[in-house]
Amino acid sequence: MGRVNGKNIMRTPQEKEAIVLEYMSGGISTRAIAEKYGTTQGVFNKWLRKYRESNIEGLKSKTGKTGTGKGNFKRTEIEQLKEDL
Repeated sequence: MGRVNGKNIMRTPQEKEAIVLEYMSGGISTRAIAEKYGTTQGVFNKWLRKYRESNIEGLKSKTGKTGTGKGNFKRTEIEQLKEDL
């Protein structure tokens, strides 16, 4: 994620992968690639680690809303645990 006008930029797994692959092709530091794409070095390092562990699957967001229509809401941790059981 990067920030524009104080708001987070949500990147697709494909966008994250392209950024990681640009870094992996060499010639640029993690700090420089993070600055180039408006994110932090820590966030970029997280993408890099996840990509190395699980390829593009590791770059998929685990956050977001569930449900449909006007009743969209974020599931609580308890609701998620119940669903997992």
